[in-house]
Amino acid sequence: MSQLRLVQVFALAVVVLLIALTPLQWALHAASAEQRGLTAQSATGTIWAGQLKAARLGGVALGDVDLGLDVAGLFLGAGRAWFDAQDPIVAGGVIALTGSRSGISSLNASLPLEAVMSQAPVRGRLTLKDVDLEFRHGVCRSAGGQITLDQMSLPGGFPLAPKLVLSGEPSCREGRVVAPLSGLADGVAIDLLISLDAAGRYRLETVLRATNPQFATLPALSGFERTMEGFRRVDEGRVAGHAPN
Repeated sequence: MSQLRLVQVFALAVVVLLIALTPLQWALHAASAEQRGLTAQSATGTIWAGQLKAARLGGVALGDVDLGLDVAGLFLGAGRAWFDAQDPIVAGGVIALTGSRSGISSLNASLPLEAVMSQAPVRGRLTLKDVDLEFRHGVCRSAGGQITLDQMSLPGGFPLAPKLVLSGEPSCREGRVVAPLSGLADGVAIDLLISLDAAGRYRLETVLRATNPQFATLPALSGFERTMEGFRRVDEGRVAGHAPN
């Protein structure tokens, strides 16, 4: 190996070493992570193997999260990092915070619906499988994956049919992420239409239908409007936050 080649290899090794030792806290600051919705009480370790304490993403409490530079990010651009959270919610995926682009890919998560949408009139377990979301300049450009909601109940703890599972796929519509979820079991049908913008503001339209006439007398339906299509309610808020004024 020539002397020039040895110098080139040594220089490359030094660059790789410096990158590997870059503090995670500095990297998050450089990527404007906090402005993009990723916050934590503290960040320790390096960009290859770090940890966030009491992390929040878009207002959603993730707890302690392992975090590191996504290898694909070296080729697709800076600002991509994988994450893995296990408590209080189970979630993992790749966050993209690159210039005018933001989003998440390969997201797999399981958490209560009310943990992200506090105004939701239906409670249940929200499961996301291989979900991809991408915003450019605040506009939804691509979305995909599978979303399901099960183990549902109405406010006050009134349980719905155990077999009732809502499912659907997210897509982009008029610059927002839209996910229509629907399901039918034991004479009860529910349609949820979730709409979300890049700032984390959501609109949730809930429609309930049931063949049992006693369903209409439930106190839990007091916030719904009776229409030709069933019992309808619209809620707005910010992900893991409060309803806007």
